[in-house]
Amino acid sequence: METVEARLWIGTYPAEDTSPGSGEGIWEITLNRTSGKLSGARLVVETPSASFLAERPGGGVLYAVSEGEPGTVSAFAVTGNDDGATSLVPHGPSPALSSGGSAPCHILAQPDAVWVSNYGDGTFTVVDVDHDGAFKGAPRTFPHEGSGPNTERQEGPHAHFSGDVDGAAWVADLGTDQIRRYSRGQNGLEPDGIAATLPPGTGPRHFATYPGSIVVAGELDCALHVVHLDGTTTLPGASATAAPTSEAGSFPSHIARNADGTRLYVAVRGPDVLATFSVTTDDDGRVTAVEHLSDTSVAGRWPRHFAVISGAEADLVVVANQLSSELAVLRMDHRSGAGVLLDTHALPAPACVLPGA
Repeated sequence: METVEARLWIGTYPAEDTSPGSGEGIWEITLNRTSGKLSGARLVVETPSASFLAERPGGGVLYAVSEGEPGTVSAFAVTGNDDGATSLVPHGPSPALSSGGSAPCHILAQPDAVWVSNYGDGTFTVVDVDHDGAFKGAPRTFPHEGSGPNTERQEGPHAHFSGDVDGAAWVADLGTDQIRRYSRGQNGLEPDGIAATLPPGTGPRHFATYPGSIVVAGELDCALHVVHLDGTTTLPGASATAAPTSEAGSFPSHIARNADGTRLYVAVRGPDVLATFSVTTDDDGRVTAVEHLSDTSVAGRWPRHFAVISGAEADLVVVANQLSSELAVLRMDHRSGAGVLLDTHALPAPACVLPGA
């Protein structure tokens, strides 16, 4: 039975005008699923530039990247104290390892490994884990090559996000306008070519997965792109928001679906909105239509990431507003797609929101 209160883990960047290691780290905060109120925020562990988090399937171990030069990845055991509080304790013989590249910005936990996307140099890294979720062996690295037409943002490869697509790792590379595929072989993941090539200047950042397709958010073209598992693309790139472009531009950050996949949410920095889309799929789970429903203010600046807590008639979306240093909770109506602000909570430079297992 689902409890009313849910734990959220929050990864944070350094506060403005401070260097990495200046007190940022991983926070814990409680969300009331009924009221949408946040409470009990506390810094559980200090770790530099914890810009993305992942929890081991089934819970018990939390992984974090440190988005630095060079990058690192850390494992923490989630433990309970005598006073009822939660601690994060370095886990395993080697609780921190090189990310295999620079500026890691995303991590995905699998039962047998963690997958790390290094934005700085475009390297995709696999770190094996043992039966307890501790790191095992040396990281395996897969450097990307290529560039794109945007000379400021696509001068080279920039691995940004990985997802499990039909048992393979698909990796979005913002710098090369490609989705790269790594399939499972005798020795673990192995390069398996390009899953899809997107229009020049797309800048694929994150994607949401359906049984027969993925929906990609382009950071540089502010558009959504549907890619099917056979690599074909349909539905020409639709705008990720109907909100007017700000002076800073419009840059989608995160994209995620609700539990039944009928609603898709995209955070767009610049206009600072959460865009809602309805999604239609065929009997094979291939996305056949994506329709914009609404844009909702995130009540803050620069929404870098969010988490969706699905409900029967509405979803709760907890948004990390990086530049205004706060979390916002929105209740998103399924029928209209419109959102209502339920709560905000100050937190320094939040970068990632992860519901606890």
